[in-house]
Amino acid sequence: MKEHAIHLTRNFLNTLINSIPLPIFFKDADGYYQGCNDAFLDYVGKPRQEIVGRTVFDISPPGLANVYFQKDKDLISDPGVQIYENQVRCADGSIRDVIFWKATYQDPTDQGIGLVGVIGDITARKGIETRLQETLDLNQKLLDASPLGITAYRADTGHCVLANPAMGVIVGATQQQILALNFRGLASWKDSGLYDIAEKCLEDQETKKVTVEMHTTFGKNIWAMATFTPFETNHEPHLLLMLEDVTERILADQKLQEANGRLERLAREDGLTGLANRRHFNERLEAEIRRTRRVGKGLALITCDIDYFKRYNDNYGHPMGDACLITVSKVMQGLFKRGGDLVARIGGEEFAILLPETQLEAATKLAEALRLAVESAGIPHEYSKIAPVITISLGVAAASVEEERSSEWFMGEADGALYRSKVGGRNRVSIGESTLENLG
Repeated sequence: MKEHAIHLTRNFLNTLINSIPLPIFFKDADGYYQGCNDAFLDYVGKPRQEIVGRTVFDISPPGLANVYFQKDKDLISDPGVQIYENQVRCADGSIRDVIFWKATYQDPTDQGIGLVGVIGDITARKGIETRLQETLDLNQKLLDASPLGITAYRADTGHCVLANPAMGVIVGATQQQILALNFRGLASWKDSGLYDIAEKCLEDQETKKVTVEMHTTFGKNIWAMATFTPFETNHEPHLLLMLEDVTERILADQKLQEANGRLERLAREDGLTGLANRRHFNERLEAEIRRTRRVGKGLALITCDIDYFKRYNDNYGHPMGDACLITVSKVMQGLFKRGGDLVARIGGEEFAILLPETQLEAATKLAEALRLAVESAGIPHEYSKIAPVITISLGVAAASVEEERSSEWFMGEADGALYRSKVGGRNRVSIGESTLENLG
């Protein structure tokens, strides 16, 4: 009866073991196989008679056999459980990644010890792990090689959890120093506005971009283009910052704007006196005529010539002539200081003063004040026929809003009045004929 029960139990165990899809084997203390299940036979591609009573050196390549033998020896000498990963040559000749689960067992008669082992095929898992590691390695290489500074922060605490080398270069710190930061405590972020953008990014859950000038925590002054992006990892919200140092670009743009501004000024200014040139004067005259019609204010124009300037130039020389022109220009600039007034040099010794929102009476008084101011400057001119000093002749034109006047009319009217001043003896102010007729 007892033997029958043992027989039934043995059959049950054999059936159970053979139904398990994982390869299972048994060895004695000397490393000889005592048995295995069908899955083991299929895995190694050998019949049972070539397994039982043999060792690993009989069924495995030498390199792998040595590893298995040493592991078995260690387990027998220190009984218990042993788990490790290695490789196995399969029936088709391929080498598979596996995990071994081994445990020692005691013979029921207490006369010996052996071990039982189970093999789990982890080739697919290893492949995934390898590809994952390759991806991680690639990502790390890209992170390290990126010219953009890259950092990541926990959204809840604000602590930095990632920083690449480029970020250290940009802000003037080591990666370790950056990793010790909390963005919610950075004065540089708050002063530059980055802090508000970062919090808005987390609040709206969308990418935000901004270009700022900042003084970094580590003492660098830079212009930076910042891109904030919210993301999750392990179901925890994070904030990604990509920072590009655009200092050189911004400074170059500023220099370009300054250069363009200088070119624009050169294109609109007289090179000798610094007054507006003829081109600028023509543009402003047209613009002021249009504005006069729109806002309903008057407009006046004064033109003037330096009397006997050719004689001055011929006798004192061109350097002195240039100095004379500069002095007269400064006198004009000192007199006409309103924001809308425009003083221009429109010819060799010819000037024009544009006076927006000015009626004839006021323009005439200003012209007379200019005449007296130039004469009072006392620039010696012993070759003048009318005075021992430099003087000017002036012509005035003015129109009210009701009058449709063109730029040609203004210039013609003022120049006509200037001509009458010259014919009338110079060093005087004359008013345009049409201007007087309209006044009358």
